[in-house]
Amino acid sequence: MNASLQNKISAIRGKKSFLRNWELLVELLKIQLNFKQNNSFLIRLWFFLEPFVFAMIFVLMREFLTGADTRHQIDYLGMFAVVIMWQFFTFSFQKSSNSLLKNKSLIKSFDFPLVLLPISAVLTVFLGTFVNLLILFFLEFLIKKIIYVDILSLFSVLAVSTIFMSAFCVLYAVAQYFMKDLSYLVPIINRLTLIAFPLFYGPEKIPVKFQFLYLHIPPIWMIAKTKDIVGDSLTVPSFVTFDVTCISILFLLIVFFFLQFYFESLVKNKV
Repeated sequence: MNASLQNKISAIRGKKSFLRNWELLVELLKIQLNFKQNNSFLIRLWFFLEPFVFAMIFVLMREFLTGADTRHQIDYLGMFAVVIMWQFFTFSFQKSSNSLLKNKSLIKSFDFPLVLLPISAVLTVFLGTFVNLLILFFLEFLIKKIIYVDILSLFSVLAVSTIFMSAFCVLYAVAQYFMKDLSYLVPIINRLTLIAFPLFYGPEKIPVKFQFLYLHIPPIWMIAKTKDIVGDSLTVPSFVTFDVTCISILFLLIVFFFLQFYFESLVKNKV
């Protein structure tokens, strides 16, 4: 990855800052997607189908574990959507957490915004999630002959979640750069989300006095809102969606500010 990107940085170093950073981000996305390193069609196809295959496994597990009693709560395609959105969190977290550690030589050799490394990993997962949602809508139309899910609402949930995940993953990648042992927490946290996130239960299972705070946690809101869109229940008030959007944007701005004026110099000095 470094050799390919180093050549690209050298070629565009003289361009204006915004244009240079944009081209670097695009180049990082191409490398993350293996569009330049690997010409195998099957590997490219698997990148987009992997979340859908894992979602299928989870849906089958849910059916096996819960039986027929909960079938009325949400249909199979709806559950696919919920699991795919959950995987957006876990895959983004997993792929971005060590993005700075993997590219130490790149950080040492060139001066560019370090935020591009974890964000490119998040955007790569975003593209995969976007494609999987399109596949889901196609299957819904194929099976039901009509699309019941509000497509625009689901994509807006994905967009807000991407804002939050970008900030969260940048912050964690910087923290892991200084404390390498944090890498061991990534798979643990991802597994704990199976319980912490309302994948197989509704937010109403949470004690009433904690529900307001619970739904204002952006990843949990993402799952609860997705279940609202694909199901019948309305457990997420509209003001919570507005609040979470503001929280995500504010979180991203704060992380970018501190990374630009504080963390970035620390990271580069530590190389």
